[in-house]
Amino acid sequence: MYDEKMWVIHYTHPDNFRKIKKSGKIKSAWHLMRPSQRKQHAQERRGTCQKIGGAVLRDQKPLTRRIQFCDGAKFCQYVEYINQHVFFWPTRYAGSKKREAFRKKYAGDCEIRCRLCDLEKANPGKILYCRYNSGATPRQPEKHKRSRKMFQPLSERKKQPIVEVVIKGVVKLPPETKYKNP
Repeated sequence: MYDEKMWVIHYTHPDNFRKIKKSGKIKSAWHLMRPSQRKQHAQERRGTCQKIGGAVLRDQKPLTRRIQFCDGAKFCQYVEYINQHVFFWPTRYAGSKKREAFRKKYAGDCEIRCRLCDLEKANPGKILYCRYNSGATPRQPEKHKRSRKMFQPLSERKKQPIVEVVIKGVVKLPPETKYKNP
């Protein structure tokens, strides 16, 4: 199904690092917000970090309103959908140049790394994947439409590339997790 030795990485703002390391859990943006904040957050246009629910959330500046949706979603509904998930990047995938660019832009971010198989054991049946970067606007939006069903179970992958690994809600990190705080 996938390489058992594949590592996945989650990057987080330094203000979040200590709490994540102590609790062994990462919460999605959705879970950090009060219900009254969720819709408002999805409708605002921000290009900077924002402190919500005791954690620093980074907004996806490359995500623009010119995205096209094949499921009839509106932009704010899509943002709410992706906010419900915690994102990991596999160490080996087609978008590694984008990951490197991200690391240069956010050089002070902390790295949380574990094997995908260990993450799956700690979160059975919750691992989803995406074939493309869900937080970026495609260059050809009419060809690469987005939807609120783009995250698929890893068990249904069938040799498709893994660009993102996501878990809805709260992620329990495996004991073998490695932490790096620059």
